[in-house]
Amino acid sequence: MTQIEIKNNYLWLPVRTGDEMCRLTVMLAGQTVYELDIEAADGPADFYAWWDVRPYAGETLAFDGSVPAGWLARLEQHEAIPEKKEDHPAIHFTPHTGWMNDPNGLLFDGKRYHLYFQHNPFGTQWGNMHWGHAVSRDLLRWEQLDEAMYPDVNGVIFSGCGFVDRKNAAGCGAGAQLFFYTSMGGKQAQSKESQTTQRLALARPGRSLLEKTDVVCVPFIDPETRDPKVFYHAQTDAYVMVLFLQGNTFGIFRSHDLKAWEQTQTLELEKAWECPHLFQLPCIQIPVKKRSFHTDRKKIKENLDQFTGIDRTSVCRKTDLQTKSQITVFCIHRAGGTLQDFLSGS
Repeated sequence: MTQIEIKNNYLWLPVRTGDEMCRLTVMLAGQTVYELDIEAADGPADFYAWWDVRPYAGETLAFDGSVPAGWLARLEQHEAIPEKKEDHPAIHFTPHTGWMNDPNGLLFDGKRYHLYFQHNPFGTQWGNMHWGHAVSRDLLRWEQLDEAMYPDVNGVIFSGCGFVDRKNAAGCGAGAQLFFYTSMGGKQAQSKESQTTQRLALARPGRSLLEKTDVVCVPFIDPETRDPKVFYHAQTDAYVMVLFLQGNTFGIFRSHDLKAWEQTQTLELEKAWECPHLFQLPCIQIPVKKRSFHTDRKKIKENLDQFTGIDRTSVCRKTDLQTKSQITVFCIHRAGGTLQDFLSGS
């Protein structure tokens, strides 16, 4: 075990891709404050990952784990994060280091666009699920900020969404930025006794780090339940959450205060999993020349449904493109499929 007094803003950790994956535990006064898996560089590092240790300024942290001898002595403290050393896309956002996927909590605060995303700061493979954070004024040039959410005793931080509470339904102030996320327990030693839950966090002015609350929006359903998506349903003056439950099953939930949620429907969607979105889709009449059809008047199968604000009701399954009327429907966006897949029913 190695003890380090925190004197600077950031702790740099050397990483070499392909080295053995090691578990590192960080403790303060005997309590775990951070746990991560890292390819600890036993030799020259491919890159340095960083950890914002300003919350521990002046404290002495204890580091323990199955890392190579001498690796802990190579940790460095700096006032700033490492500079990018490799080429990055000119337009598409990529983090300075590490692995990323699902964009989460996409919001505009009136001045800047906020992009939160699934992030492993300590390696180029899936793992150590955090929420990263970047901002932009033009959606082209992005500035990466410090991590927005870290794994904790409740679990690692899986996907979710952001929502601007314009009506102050949650009581955090009109215009408060709320973030719904999955805390997936059982993935690390520090959360081995925790179950998967859907939780609420808040943005605070001038801080990249989101403030986790004690609000459990949806308690345990299944170990794989995840990815809450929330929107306001004006017709019923209520808030709706669509949530992946497990397998090919999704749930629809309702709330009036964005804190207490009631499930109103369960959906089975073949070949669909995770990251759902429920949205209104206007369907317009599509002019089609008669010669474009075979003699049997080829039809297209569509998943067209009306949404009452409580559940989703099927209104049609097969529709002739030549006779389709102009209607408004709600559709479930399915992860893992293309728009063509959705329209073709495959």
